[in-house]
Amino acid sequence: MDRLYIFDTTLRDGEQSPGCSMNLDEKLRVAHALAVLGVDIIEAGFPVASPGDFEAVHRIAKEVHGPRIAGLARAATKDIERAAEAVRPAGDRARIHTFIATSPIHMQAKLRMEPDEVLSRAVEAGKFDLTGAEALIDLIDAETSTEDVGRSKPHPDIFEAALKKLGNIDLDKIVVVGDTPHDAEAAATANMRMIGLLSGGWTEARLRQAGCIEIYRHPADFLARYNQSVLGSVQL
Repeated sequence: MDRLYIFDTTLRDGEQSPGCSMNLDEKLRVAHALAVLGVDIIEAGFPVASPGDFEAVHRIAKEVHGPRIAGLARAATKDIERAAEAVRPAGDRARIHTFIATSPIHMQAKLRMEPDEVLSRAVEAGKFDLTGAEALIDLIDAETSTEDVGRSKPHPDIFEAALKKLGNIDLDKIVVVGDTPHDAEAAATANMRMIGLLSGGWTEARLRQAGCIEIYRHPADFLARYNQSVLGSVQL
C-alpha cells in the first residue's frame, strides 16, 4: 500500500506569514494539535536563529510525542550541531533538515560559491557525523533540501557540477531520477536522460512533455521495476 507522509512546516514557514508570529506556549499548543491530527513530521523551528527558537524546538522535542520532530539547519556545522542539540529529546524521532541555495543568483550573490562547491557542501551536510559528540549519538535521521528551488531549474548548474565530479564519464551511463518538469528540463540542458516520478504532483503528460523517457508512480514503484528500467540496463 502507498504511504503518504505529512511534513508540516506551520511552526517554521507558517510563522513567517504576517501576523502569525507565536510565543513559546502558542508553539507548544500548535505542536500538540498537529500530533493529535496525526502529522508524521513537525518542523519545529530554526534552532540556530535565536535562543527563543532553540528553546521552542527543544521543548517540542521533549513534550510532543508521536511525530518526528525536525530542526531546520543551513548546510553548516554550527547550524547542524545546534539543531541536533535542540531535537535530541525526541530520541529516535529526531530529525535534522539541512538546506542550501542552488539557484545561480543565490550561489553567486548570497553564498559566493561555485556550483561544485555548493554540491559538495550539500553532500557533506547530509552525511554530517554526529557520533563525535557523545551527547548527540542517538540522532540518526536527516534530510537535505534546496533553497530558492524555483530559480534553480531549469538551470543545469548543479547537474553540470555533478558531472564534473564524476570526471570523464559517458553520458549514456547516466540517468537522472526526478519528480518535476524542471528536473527534466535541467537534465536535458545538460544532455542527460531522466526518469520521472509522479510523486511530485505533476501529470505523466507534463513530465513526458518536459523530456522524461520513463514514468513511475513513486520511488517504491521505480525500485520494484528497477531491473526493467533504463537505469537498470545501464552497464557500468
